Amino acid sequence: MKKFFKRKNSDTPQETERRIRANDAEFNSQFSYANNYISTTKYNVFTFLPKNLFEQFQRVANAYFLVLLILQVIPQISSLTPVTTVIPLVVVLTLTAIKDAIDDYLRYNFQTYLPWEQFIGPRDQAPGATAIASLVFFSYIIVLNTVVPISLYVSVEAIRLVQSRWIHWDHAMYHERTDTPAKARTTKLNEELGQIQYIFSDKTGTLTQNIMTFDKCTINGKIYGILYDSQGNEREVTDSTPRVDLSANPYYEKKFDWHDRTLLDAIERGDEDAHLFFELLCICHTVMPEERDGELIYQAQSPDEGALVSAARNFGFVFKSRTPNTITSVIQGREVEYELLNILDFNNVRKRMSVIVRRDGQIRLYCKGADSVIEQRLLLVHGRWSYFRICKFLRYFFYKNFAFTLGHFWFAFFCGFSAQTLYDQYFISFYNLFYTSLPVLAMGVFDQDVSDKHSLRYPRLYVPGHTDSFFNKKIFAISLLKGIIHSLALFFIPYGAYYHSSNHNGQDIASVHVFGFTVATCLIVVVTLQCGLDTAYWTGVNHFVIWGSLVFFFALHFLIYANFFHYYEYVGTDRIAMGSAVYWFTVLLTSVVLLLPVAAYRFYKMDVNPTLTDIVRMKQRLIHSQSKSSDFTSRVRSSMGRSRASLRSGYAFSHQEGFGRLIKSGAMMRSKEPTAKEKKTPAPAKENRANSSEVAENDSNDVKLVKFVTKT
Repeated sequence: MKKFFKRKNSDTPQETERRIRANDAEFNSQFSYANNYISTTKYNVFTFLPKNLFEQFQRVANAYFLVLLILQVIPQISSLTPVTTVIPLVVVLTLTAIKDAIDDYLRYNFQTYLPWEQFIGPRDQAPGATAIASLVFFSYIIVLNTVVPISLYVSVEAIRLVQSRWIHWDHAMYHERTDTPAKARTTKLNEELGQIQYIFSDKTGTLTQNIMTFDKCTINGKIYGILYDSQGNEREVTDSTPRVDLSANPYYEKKFDWHDRTLLDAIERGDEDAHLFFELLCICHTVMPEERDGELIYQAQSPDEGALVSAARNFGFVFKSRTPNTITSVIQGREVEYELLNILDFNNVRKRMSVIVRRDGQIRLYCKGADSVIEQRLLLVHGRWSYFRICKFLRYFFYKNFAFTLGHFWFAFFCGFSAQTLYDQYFISFYNLFYTSLPVLAMGVFDQDVSDKHSLRYPRLYVPGHTDSFFNKKIFAISLLKGIIHSLALFFIPYGAYYHSSNHNGQDIASVHVFGFTVATCLIVVVTLQCGLDTAYWTGVNHFVIWGSLVFFFALHFLIYANFFHYYEYVGTDRIAMGSAVYWFTVLLTSVVLLLPVAAYRFYKMDVNPTLTDIVRMKQRLIHSQSKSSDFTSRVRSSMGRSRASLRSGYAFSHQEGFGRLIKSGAMMRSKEPTAKEKKTPAPAKENRANSSEVAENDSNDVKLVKFVTKT
């Protein structure tokens, strides 16, 4: 057998070298060498259709619906026309092909050239009960296939595509100097940006411009640095915003910008927490001072440490000088000297630095530390929104399709499991394609629970993404259970209403067609209004698609059931149903029974056990509305006070130990004559100095915890 498969020896000698001339295409072309062109695209004009269809049918969902289509063309087992699967399948394949073509074209625009040296026999009747049961089984596989409709996949892809465009269009991520917007190279990672737990960066320098400014601070739970107008709305700080006049301080720096007068007022009225905060910034550091041409200059180990000491200086807490054993400061115009007992340097284990000083006979420990919460990155706002939207979309999508599909299952008990459908063929085809698609797409594209500013202000809002709290097995099961319960009510409330119903002439109006149309109407009204209840952020688009979907449902059924469709068995069904008060009463009763408990439970949960998201949303509403009662306002503010513990500092420390040991040794100090006080005051005993670390741990109750926020 080997001779049949033996490779023939090529007459062409094996290539051992190449001879090329730079910038001489005519000479190089005579050798027919392979070029260094790398194609980043998957398709061309001729291979796109077959290759794309082959790839799409490799997906389990598309292959599943193709099998369903094949089953539907077998009249012995199918009670549905093939059009109920053909239309959604063709739409999904077409839209996905268009998306793939666009993605491939964008990849084409980023194709790469590499250097030359880097290549890279059927029976009429089925005998027996087993055969009949098999036919019934496959029949209901077809009837119940809408539990997971094919439109789910194309809807998810459409939402991801628009979410990636939000990133591209965000002005906050636009670099004006280079005219460069943010670019999302893929649409598959949007929601994962909302689940980031760790960000690895090099602090400042490579990823930033190594510039640190004192922008905001939080002192004992009170935020300074944010401006509000007379209505309580947050104002943006611009170049034209008036600066606070700090010129009364002889050490202030003209380049220092601060716009919130309330912090200076707190210092001037002697606020203890504000004084302690800036006293900490003034002495808890390893900055070295020096004078140049009569001006006080700071040499800081890192830009962030320099920014904090400079901020304290501008607010009247001036770090003046240091020796190995003392720190001299000017606080509100009065010179204060601290005896420096020990410096506990920052390291990667403690993630904080401390100083232990003696003043007026009291030993105090001042500590400032790093935080264990994220570095807010504006990009993460889009990620959080994307995760929030896609989870809400999936919860609602499975709910509405279980509520829709299980109606066939309940109807099976009354039709002898004959695979007769509850709804008409067109309603089944259009339910996910037209009637309920746009409201959930708008929710998945535009919805947001809180604004971008509040997303940055409260880092704990990102925790649900870390713990998969918005969509997990439990949430999925709850959505399915809700869909099952609603499907029961959607079927049996109309069933009871039409059981002994008649019109005003006493004629029986109960028929399969009228009953199915009534259930379909109740279904559309309930799931559409449910989408409205689930929408947290209303735009004009949301209003248009939600109310427009209801109008479109009735308009399209008026057309489909019109008299000029004489061949269709549902002709006139809408006029018969709508001409009876039973129809309208049933729609109203079903909607109230299903939606009122949902709305009541949400209001109860928000009032009794609100989440941080609920609290932040209430604050947003209070900012935009002044008509709320004073009791409600005070309750929300109290809740906000408890939630402020979520604020963390953005203070960034150096990735190496500080200069505390060198400062205490005196090696970094200029030689100078000791002061009179130093001559009179003996050096601290070695025992005290040796036990200073113990003091740091045991005297922590004497030091108030202060937090601060800096902005890069």
